[in-house]
Amino acid sequence: MIRLFKSNRFPALILAIVFLSVWAFVLRYFGGQTVVMPEKVYPVGQWLLEGMNQAFGIDSLTTFLLWLVLVVTQSVLFGVLAEKLQLLYKNTWLPVVFFGLSLMVFPSQLIWNGELLANCFLVFAVMALFRAQGKDRALPALINSGIAAGLALLFSPGTLLFLPVFILGIWLFKPIRLLDVFQFLFGYTFFPILGFSLVFGTEEWPLLLDYFSQPLFSLVYNPIWQEPYFLGFGIYISLLFLFTFVRMQQNFFRNTVKVRKMQQFLVFYFVLSLLFVLAGNQSFKTGISLLSLPVSVFMSYHFLPDKRAWFREIEFWLILAGIFLLHVPLF
Repeated sequence: MIRLFKSNRFPALILAIVFLSVWAFVLRYFGGQTVVMPEKVYPVGQWLLEGMNQAFGIDSLTTFLLWLVLVVTQSVLFGVLAEKLQLLYKNTWLPVVFFGLSLMVFPSQLIWNGELLANCFLVFAVMALFRAQGKDRALPALINSGIAAGLALLFSPGTLLFLPVFILGIWLFKPIRLLDVFQFLFGYTFFPILGFSLVFGTEEWPLLLDYFSQPLFSLVYNPIWQEPYFLGFGIYISLLFLFTFVRMQQNFFRNTVKVRKMQQFLVFYFVLSLLFVLAGNQSFKTGISLLSLPVSVFMSYHFLPDKRAWFREIEFWLILAGIFLLHVPLF
């Protein structure tokens, strides 16, 4: 199956979209778990979720279809970005598939949540930052990147952890100047300041202030590490990542300088997003959505070679089996 998505032709993109849609319905149908509001939702996301709950119902088909549209849109957007910027040594729609799968690992990801919405804006932020690469005057791109990252902050305050990686990205992609950083920070703080100004003095102000004053890190033990299916799936994915990083390191200097810088950025982005998932003050199961951007590139890099295609197929089916078991535990 995985070979169907390796092409960069339009039919392969359609197949990827159909696959993600069918897979989402399979998980929803066989999962059979009661859909509830996410464990932790920050005020902006909570207002949106409550509005959708009142309009359609949290477990309605309409809400699920809207969620699916957002997931597919994010996946395709980043797939187009990966192809346009040649993040991989061969153009392919594999990032679309793995981006979407990363947003379906747990049942609690199959509904609207703050991290899903934050991830959408982070994709736009990265796209804008990549467009600033090599430009002496990158004012629109840097401000747009900051605005998108700032909107992500409204839906998940823990994404403040990503601020250093964007500053590092500015340094990687162009000769850094304090003016460039200021332009990004201007966009980054615009909507958060505007949002605080609009609710200041209202009954929502104490709630907003309370949520944004919570610590970014939480060292409370997460019982998910006792779940055997997750442990097995996590170990398997970690091994795939280990082999992928070894291959990337071996081929690093075969890439152009532009691609090398983007790969370095994605590695730093992966480290920060992993820190966000493991130690952030949000739900682990929804926070894992923010790994989708770097994971989609690294997993695509692993599955792109044509050698031992049969073995890649087995690895891909094992990933699908692992996700399925996280939704439908057999025992």
